[in-house]
Formats: sequence, C-alpha cells, structure tokens
Amino acid sequence: MDIIEMLAKRAGITAAKAEAGFYERVKKEDVIGSIDHTLLSGTASPEEIINLCEEAVENQFAGVCIYPAWVPLAREVLQDKPQKICTVVAFPSGALPAVLKAKEIEWARENRADEVDVVLNIVNILKNDKKALLEELKTLREAAGDICLKAIIETNLLTNHQKAMCVTLAEEARIDYIKTGTGEKGPVTFFDVAFLKSLTSDSSGLKIKAAGGIRSMKAAEILVALGASRLGTSKALELLSSRQC
Repeated sequence: MDIIEMLAKRAGITAAKAEAGFYERVKKEDVIGSIDHTLLSGTASPEEIINLCEEAVENQFAGVCIYPAWVPLAREVLQDKPQKICTVVAFPSGALPAVLKAKEIEWARENRADEVDVVLNIVNILKNDKKALLEELKTLREAAGDICLKAIIETNLLTNHQKAMCVTLAEEARIDYIKTGTGEKGPVTFFDVAFLKSLTSDSSGLKIKAAGGIRSMKAAEILVALGASRLGTSKALELLSSRQC
C-alpha cells in the first residue's frame, strides 16, 4: 500500500467515526462564520442579491458567493461590512482556456471582489497532466494577485491519487483553497474533506472549502471538524433552522 492509499484508509476511518458522532465538537458560531451564502442562479434578480447580502450580514456568515455580474451590486450593499464577496469563474464546467479565466479573475479583482472560486480544467486532472495543471494554476494565481483564490477540482470524479496531485500542485502555485466541487457532480463527502486535510502541509497554508449538498447543521459541523475552513451552500438559512450543533 502506497502512502496515498494509506492516508485514504485513515481518512475513511476518521470520516466514519465522525459520521457516527465521534469528532471534536465545533462551536455553532464557528460553523456559521465559515459559510459562503451562495446564489448561483442565472435568473437571480437584483432584489435577491440584495437579500442574500443582507442575510449574510444578519446571520454573520463569512460572505456571499455570486456570479460576476452581481459583484458591483454586492459591493454597494456590503461596502462597510466584514462579509466577503466571492464570485465564480468558468463555473460550472471549467472548460475555458486559462487566459480567459485569468481575464475574468482580473475583472473580478478590479471590481473589488474579495475572493474567486475558479473551476479548473477537469480534463487535465483526469489525464494526470501535471504540467498543464500547474501552468493553469500559476496563471490563475498571477491574475488573482492578493485576493483569495479557490481552485475547484470536482473530487467526486477523481481518484485518490488525482486528488493528491491537485493538492500538491495547488500548494506549489500558492493557491489559497482547494474546493471540493461545484455541486453539479454530487455532494461533498466527509471522506473527501478528511482526506484532503490529511494531504495538506501546515507550511503551505492551503485550506479546504467544502461544497455540494450540505443540508443540515450537523453535517456542516462535521465538515468543519474534519478540516473544512469554508462551506459553500445555497441552503444556509435551512441549516440554521435544522438541528442545532
């Protein structure tokens, strides 16, 4: 058994224990403070974006996650608030040349987005093309400058070794977060968060954003306990009304 599969086995045990209730408890406010209140609908209205921002402030979420077109409006609403404005690039397919993704990131930065979640070229990951993947990551990092950059990798499509490759290259490119997925390819799993956490080195500062199918406060708490620093969900208000931490 190689080191990757050994870490995967340990992560599986850790995740199973957590699901059974054996994990270090997390304060409710820490779970809530990790949430990216998300609205990624092509038919969202200005009123819905304003409501999203106001809900994020009222509930003390980490921030909002919206399409680029709404970044200027969100900035107007949140101009003096601590909540972060996160937008997405190449969402949800990732099927854009890196140079175009970089242009979108630059636009987001110029319009005062705080964070960008960008979908990587999943085909390069599936082909184990380390060179192309690293080149893309470095291009995106350069475009992002000093704003927070999260790389979306669709863990549900990947082998454990491919997940490990993504972590290693993201650390080399100085990416801020690995995000588990768009939610389009299935829900996040406790295993993937535990496994990704086991792969990261403390010195790199690489963090984990879990996203997809987070529908209860208990699941959110477990994901944070397993190592997620941020949670992406369009069901944040439902989480608050579900069973408490």
